[in-house]
Amino acid sequence: MQLDLGAGAGQPIELTFMPGEALISQAVTVIAVDDGTIEGPHSATIMYTASSNDPNFNISSPVETFVTIEDNDSVRVAEVRINDDDVQRSTIERIDVVFNTIVDLFPGALELINKTTNQTIPIAFGSTQMIDGRTVASVTYDATELVDGNYQIQIVSDFVSAGGFLLDGDADGVAGENYVDSFYRLLGDSDGDRDVDAQDFGRFALTYLKGEGQDRFNSAFDFDRDGDVDGLDYGLFESRFSKSIPF
Repeated sequence: MQLDLGAGAGQPIELTFMPGEALISQAVTVIAVDDGTIEGPHSATIMYTASSNDPNFNISSPVETFVTIEDNDSVRVAEVRINDDDVQRSTIERIDVVFNTIVDLFPGALELINKTTNQTIPIAFGSTQMIDGRTVASVTYDATELVDGNYQIQIVSDFVSAGGFLLDGDADGVAGENYVDSFYRLLGDSDGDRDVDAQDFGRFALTYLKGEGQDRFNSAFDFDRDGDVDGLDYGLFESRFSKSIPF
């Protein structure tokens, strides 16, 4: 058998069929090589011919096999990471955006809207790190602006690029779409279940009157960011008790 992948001479492949296994199919693996070109999913044809020393062998030649190539070279957002993946939404201490490659970021790349109040929150990319061939960008914002509510974060394609290609925000293989994600904040919600209930109160009680560096200090309940959980934090927690945030 000889495969023609359209890149020069065909590649010979030998398949051996024993008499008792003549009707059992055999697999041939064709490994694609990343060309670094953003093309999106597209079709291709593999042409092959087959020959045999068996005089009874008969096959039409050449034969075509149609395949679909899933091109994932486009610039994409791999993850928006809230609080280093901690489930608590009592405080939003950190937001990071992880891209699938090394990217260039420009002013205006980020937008944040409180969907509960329709208020736009000032936000921007801050420091970046290059980790395992990917850009990890921290997000800067005023934490006091992130009041309780549902939020939509949008990464604007026109201001994110790599190798001359813009962000493929919806991961369809075509550059130029924005990336949209959502999260919420609810003061006192320490387990990410969108309410402040008895379980959250139990965790608050464990950290009450504790400060940074002490056992059981939980920064998710340090609402005023002064390094301890005190009476002021208790008052804020109590005002949210039995509250919830709908989707």
